[in-house]
Amino acid sequence: MRAQGFSATAVYNAVFQGLNNDLTLIAKVNASWAPRITEQMWKATPFRVRASTRNDLVLFIVNFNLPLERTITKASRGQLIAIPPLSCLAIALRDTRLRFPAVLLGTVEKEYLDALERIKQGDMFKVVLTRVET
Repeated sequence: MRAQGFSATAVYNAVFQGLNNDLTLIAKVNASWAPRITEQMWKATPFRVRASTRNDLVLFIVNFNLPLERTITKASRGQLIAIPPLSCLAIALRDTRLRFPAVLLGTVEKEYLDALERIKQGDMFKVVLTRVET
């Protein structure tokens, strides 16, 4: 599955596969935007997360280090972000101003945006990071 090693300049697919639902989300992750966080995700893959819905975000607590990198203060619908102070990944459900320092990782692909509205509190996902071949 991981024939190639991690590259800080590569693009990755973060596939969120529902374990207790029929949802699948795929986000394009640009490693160059947050290379240290992307590498931590790469090392942990596959990993499991539980959805926690909070206003305009779906939070996914992770059990690996999320270093603080280039921060953002706003997120747009469908953006995948990391929130290091909360040890979580998150997906923006709507355009929103962020209350904590966050790091932009990538964006959910257009064909999966409608599935965001179907994520419920407590939904479980297996997340797998795969390198996109160029």
